[in-house]
Amino acid sequence: MTKIFDKMKNFLLSITFLFTSYLAIAQVAVGTTNPDDGSAFQVDSSVGAFVPPRMTQTQMNNIPTPLEGALVYNTTRDAFYMFNGSGWIILGESKLPTLLLNKSSTGTFLLRSNAFFQLPIGNTDVSYIDSDYFTVISDGKIRIEEDGIYNITAGISTSNLPAGSRKYIIAVYQNNTLIGYVNRGNVNLPSQDFWGTSGSFLYEFADGDEIDLRYVINRTASTNETASVRFINLGFTKIN
Repeated sequence: MTKIFDKMKNFLLSITFLFTSYLAIAQVAVGTTNPDDGSAFQVDSSVGAFVPPRMTQTQMNNIPTPLEGALVYNTTRDAFYMFNGSGWIILGESKLPTLLLNKSSTGTFLLRSNAFFQLPIGNTDVSYIDSDYFTVISDGKIRIEEDGIYNITAGISTSNLPAGSRKYIIAVYQNNTLIGYVNRGNVNLPSQDFWGTSGSFLYEFADGDEIDLRYVINRTASTNETASVRFINLGFTKIN
């Protein structure tokens, strides 16, 4: 009878041990023996910091199957990133990544018949750039360095557009494919005068996309014409 009792006691002790072990591993704590009831993992410290995995942009993008909510410190961007189930998003960024180019009273617009030309604004006209997100390749050509939704704004003006009725276009190309227009329309001047136009374009781009801004200003004469640049303004903003 005593042996049976001892076996039952040992069995109950084993069950109790397994149950308490399960409860013990339900919470993980570092620096404290009394984690909050709502904490699955809690770190308490007054002398050290929590450091998540640190890796480059390429290494982060090469994680094969990240879980939703995964967190890393991106050493390329110097920022925390979280995986939201479909992609990596930056955390705690206080400003929107931006590229600004401005030109004043330098250069010439070419007036031809339905001919597209690169917007004549480039590296020497950069007034602000977040180089982790944008690269100015050449006049009117920008390379996107991170996936996202971008707003493009552009404006052109001249001080001496010749008289007559003409078509104008500011177009957006993605990897040499026309995808839309910042602005397009017609202008009719009774005499040579100041003229300008501007607009915006919203689109989703991928890392490595090359974006071209090209313009058309039609001629009205039988021969080619030109107009002096008064202002050219070009801006890219990553909004998501």
